[in-house]
Amino acid sequence: MRTKCVWGAGVLAALAALIALTPGRGFAQGGAATAFAPGLAGDYSPPDRPLPYPLFSTRPDVGGLFLAGSYVMYQQSNPLKSQEVAVRGFYASDDTVLQAAGSAGTFVGTRNNALDVNQVTGPLSYQPGFKVEAGWKFEDGAALTVDFMWLSEAQYTAVATLAAPNQQVRSDFADSFLTANVFNYPSDFAGPTQKVLQGGPNGVFGIWNGATAMTLLFLQRAQQLQATYRKPFYETECYRASALVGPRYFWIEEKFRWTTTDVDILGNSSPIFVGIYNNQVDNRMYGAHTGLQQEWYVGRGFALMLTTEAAMFMDIVKERVDYERGDRGGPQNKRGRTQWRAVPELQVTPSVMYYPLEGIQLQAGWDFFCFFNTISSPRPVDFNYSALTPGYESTFRYFSGFQASMAIVF
Repeated sequence: MRTKCVWGAGVLAALAALIALTPGRGFAQGGAATAFAPGLAGDYSPPDRPLPYPLFSTRPDVGGLFLAGSYVMYQQSNPLKSQEVAVRGFYASDDTVLQAAGSAGTFVGTRNNALDVNQVTGPLSYQPGFKVEAGWKFEDGAALTVDFMWLSEAQYTAVATLAAPNQQVRSDFADSFLTANVFNYPSDFAGPTQKVLQGGPNGVFGIWNGATAMTLLFLQRAQQLQATYRKPFYETECYRASALVGPRYFWIEEKFRWTTTDVDILGNSSPIFVGIYNNQVDNRMYGAHTGLQQEWYVGRGFALMLTTEAAMFMDIVKERVDYERGDRGGPQNKRGRTQWRAVPELQVTPSVMYYPLEGIQLQAGWDFFCFFNTISSPRPVDFNYSALTPGYESTFRYFSGFQASMAIVF
């Protein structure tokens, strides 16, 4: 039985998904003649055992529709760096807490680090997702495809509570409290009136002064939409090279949230005793990609592929930061701005393809791509409630992951 390899129709460029290519030329094992050269449709040889499915035309030279679906799983770099958020202990807001004249403003406790941004920097998590693609292969061997990729959310969390390490809260229990140096906030963020047994009302003033629990949450999301025109420009019996070009949109969303919860001496809490800080950065990149796709047929229905691409984007960066109370209906201070910048991208995707049946193609591979000059907020907290100007920096980031795909050609 003569085994044939059929180059199907289409391209799965960018984040390593599947390429369904209807052949401009097919290769038969054992040095047999070309089976699918353009204009030689009469040479088409049907499979030895035709199967009852509506795939693959007996006129592959005229082109046609193809569809592909992929399972993808990527690991994304985390741009956050170390920034101390909270320490153990509290500030005495007036003299009644320590019952000593001039003691207002004294810090009570060890001031040991309780919560840091670096606690939500890793270990890095893989984000599963999918990629869907539809396209059309033309008579000259070129193909036009449109594909969409979606990645699930990556989450990193850290929590600090009243339970200090080894229960070392001191004999006065000062280290059971958590304090962050937030300032310039209004009295709406005063927190419980009575937090400590000793002292007058508001002797420990502020939600972030003498809190009970604090939580950090960092979220990352990503999506891509692109179109690709593929044009073969060089072909031999077992090798083909194609040029790739098309528009591409890529969106990276990163959201940092810091939640602080206060309770009174009786353990009572309320949404008005909760302070929330948000810092969100959206990199929305609009641009074009181009590249080279190389395919090698190695026999028995298997082929190797290497796709290398470069892209250039205009990145519209949305930066939003705010403080709000837990009831969401109280006071809020927020600030937002937009930046514009150029962002280059590089991508390399090695993969293996297998053609088990006429009109069906399977592919598995590894994909790596990176962006230069995107924006992030590595130290995301601004403790000045009224100013809200956390630092934003130019950031190199990468995606690395696995893809497994199946395509069908009609």
